[in-house]
Parts: sequence; structure tokens; C-alpha cells
Amino acid sequence: MEERQVYVSFENEEYKANKAELLRCKVALVNLQKNITMLSATRSSKRRLLAQLLKQVSSTGFVVSRLNDKMPDSSLPKHIRDKMPKAQHKNTKEKMVKEKVKEIIEAPEMDIGGLDRELLELNRRIKALG
Repeated sequence: MEERQVYVSFENEEYKANKAELLRCKVALVNLQKNITMLSATRSSKRRLLAQLLKQVSSTGFVVSRLNDKMPDSSLPKHIRDKMPKAQHKNTKEKMVKEKVKEIIEAPEMDIGGLDRELLELNRRIKALG
């Protein structure tokens, strides 16, 4: 098989315009390749950072739960709390919280009279403690 070569001639200005367009296309391709590489690196960095974040959040949750287990229960007096099993006074605390939430939900909107009642209730509690 015989190979043939064909030569085409362009005018100088047309040749320069085509060559410039070809070079602009190459520049655009190189920029696209650069952006794709940067996006790939960013994606892998994002995955790594998300994994670290999940690890830290889970360890923080574990630490917080351990701290909550070791924190004293302020809603029960110490001498009563020490006599009760831990699971039982947690249930008692949950009941007290539910009752308080129920009181708040059922309470009418606070107005000046409501604030006065709350002040009276707080003063009564202070007198009961002292």
C-alpha cells in the first residue's frame, strides 16, 4: 500500500487565525483537566474530613454520655438517690421532666399575673429550703 501526502496551503492570516483558535482550545482543555484534578483532590479531601468528623462526633457523643452517667442527679436528694438503683432514679427524673413539660404545655401564656404567680412560687420554694 502506497502512502500519499496531500499539502494544503492557507493564506498567512487564515493560518494564524486557525493556529490561534487551536491553541485557545488546547488552553481550555488544559484548564478543564486542571479543574477536574482539583475537584478530584477536593472530593477525596472531603471524604477524609467527613470520616474524621464522624469519628470525632461519635467519640464526643460517647464522652458526653459517660459524663451524663457520672453527673449527679439534681432532682433527687442525695440520700434518696444513693438508696435507689441508678435505672430507677433515671426513670424518676424522666417522669419529673415529663410532668414539668406537661405543666408548661398546659399553662396559659405568661402575662404579668403569670410572672407574679411564678415569683410567689419561687419565694415559697426559697422559704421551704431556708
